[in-house]
Amino acid sequence: MSGMDDERVRFYLKHRQQIETWAALRKEASAAVDAWLRTLVDDVEQLAGDLGTDVRALPPEDEGDWPFFGLVRETWSAGGARPWIKVGLQWVRKDVLLREGQVPYVGVSTYVGEDHGVKLRAAFRKHADPTRRARGDRTTPWWPALREVPCDFDYWDKRDAARDTLLAALREAFEVYSPLVDQAVATVGAQRPEAD
Repeated sequence: MSGMDDERVRFYLKHRQQIETWAALRKEASAAVDAWLRTLVDDVEQLAGDLGTDVRALPPEDEGDWPFFGLVRETWSAGGARPWIKVGLQWVRKDVLLREGQVPYVGVSTYVGEDHGVKLRAAFRKHADPTRRARGDRTTPWWPALREVPCDFDYWDKRDAARDTLLAALREAFEVYSPLVDQAVATVGAQRPEAD
C-alpha cells in the first residue's frame, strides 16, 4: 500500500483547506483564553485580602509572553520594592488552552538575575524541597516550586468553575509555601544588599 492509499492521508488531501482553516483557530483560541485569564486580576486582589492583612497582590506583569499574577507578604518585598520571591500564577500567552500541557501554573517564583536572588532561591529550596517533592511539584530555573493547573472540563462553558480551579490552586500554593518563603526571607533577608 502506498502512502496515497492511507485513509488518513486521503482524508487530509480531500479536506485540506478546511483542516488548515480549523487549525488556524488555535492561535485565536489561545488569544481568547489569554484575554480571559487576564480578567482574573480583581479575583487575585480579593484573594490577597482573604489571605491576610500583610498579603498583597502584585500589579499584573503583562508584558511579553509570560503574564503573571503574584502574591507577596509585605516582609518579602523590602518596603514595596520589587520582591525577590513571590507566589504566583503564570502562563504562556501564545500557547494557553487550559489543558493538555498548555496550562497555567502556580508556585513560587524567584528573581535569580543577581546574587541576592540566587541566595534567596537556595534558602527557599533548602526549606521547601521536602514539601515540594511530597506534593509532586517540579522546579525550573525561575520556579523552585511549580505545579500545572489544568481545567479538564468544558471550561469555555464553565468559566466560573475554571476561575475557581485556578484561584484555589493559587490559594493552596500560597498557604503551603508562604511559611517556607518566610523562613527563606528570615535566613537571607528581603532587601537587596547595599552596593559597596
